[in-house]
Amino acid sequence: MTEETVVIFGWEDWLVYGFALLGSLLIGVYYGCTGKKQSTTDEVLLGGRNMSVFPVSLSVCATLISTVSIIGFPAEIYNQGTMLWYILIGTAIGYIATAHVYYPIYYDLKITSIFEYLELRFNRTVTTMA
Repeated sequence: MTEETVVIFGWEDWLVYGFALLGSLLIGVYYGCTGKKQSTTDEVLLGGRNMSVFPVSLSVCATLISTVSIIGFPAEIYNQGTMLWYILIGTAIGYIATAHVYYPIYYDLKITSIFEYLELRFNRTVTTMA
């Protein structure tokens, strides 16, 4: 006979979860109260285009990692083993290719999305259809 174990969310887990939420809250409140007021959409959406590589990299990583991945991957690895790590090989190749092929084009044209590129390259109809 096999014995099933019940895994519960312990106090250590709640502590880490609480610190993560509190940290996010404090960062938002701090910059909300002390940060300068942005006046243009370029300043609000792109930070005035004067941010260094590190915060931009963190922002891209946060954008690419979904909440489902954060919640689901640890459980999947716990239940099925570490075969899920092989996904990272293809993902890393895709990210590196994107960084070397697409990002320089976006940077030179001062655009932020593929839709802006399609509108520059073709017209609004193509952008709408995409």
